[in-house]
Amino acid sequence: LKMLWISCGNPLAQDHNIKLWHDLLERMELVVCVDLYFTATARCSDIVLPAASFFEEEDLVAGFWHEWLSLNERALPTFYESKSDLQIARELSRRLNESRPGFSCFPHEKGACDWIEDALTDEVRAEYGISGIGDLRKGSRKRRESPDVSGKWEYRFPRVNLEPLREGVSRCAQSFPYYLLTPQSLLKVHSQYETLSWLNPDSPDSPTIDISLRIAQEHLAHDGEMMEIYNEFGFLKGRARINPSLPESVVVVEQSGSFSVNSLIGGAVGEGESIPFFDCRINIRKARTNV
Repeated sequence: LKMLWISCGNPLAQDHNIKLWHDLLERMELVVCVDLYFTATARCSDIVLPAASFFEEEDLVAGFWHEWLSLNERALPTFYESKSDLQIARELSRRLNESRPGFSCFPHEKGACDWIEDALTDEVRAEYGISGIGDLRKGSRKRRESPDVSGKWEYRFPRVNLEPLREGVSRCAQSFPYYLLTPQSLLKVHSQYETLSWLNPDSPDSPTIDISLRIAQEHLAHDGEMMEIYNEFGFLKGRARINPSLPESVVVVEQSGSFSVNSLIGGAVGEGESIPFFDCRINIRKARTNV
């Protein structure tokens, strides 16, 4: 592996095992990042290609939390030289094939509307009662109710064999006695929208570490004092904020692109296993000045 092409994500803020990501990027001969914002991953890339926003391209919009299908229509011309991921792929494929015929099999002749029509399979069209993209230009469509769905909630749980906790868990609890929770901010998701000054007018120089009253007492921490949360995967410095409403053993730090709390989340993940974003143990200490 000599090259990485990174788009539709910011792994240096979103993923776990961030130290391994840094090690991987340093070994690459070329790293290309396509993004709307100058993220942590973009800053570590050799080439940054400006992505078009959803105001500047056409796409289908479906949600996890609703039953509507919509067409995102282009409302603005692209800003300077920004391009959608699809357009970048089309132009790159065409240039590669000009230099070396047959090198890329990506269908560069297909535009956004062609891909949307292909995505509207017969099953999707029947499910939403549409004949094609033209119907979506008239307005969003709600998924039709299936006759096979009763409307009643049913829960089925597989039989689980309980196993005793391993010794390693108790040793971890002794070294790292606190649970780290990492919620999303109301104004950004990871690093998305974080750089917008009108949305985030107060850009702190360090993250806020919410701690319980008990933790503050045990570690002699005060509001605004620089503290450091850490475990075997890394550490993060921030300003303490005592929250009496927090459970005694809980620490809360919001997700951020500038100060990635995911540097504390690591470990190997097997096939079918979940990344332990919500099962992270840490300890806390006064911030060191020599690191």
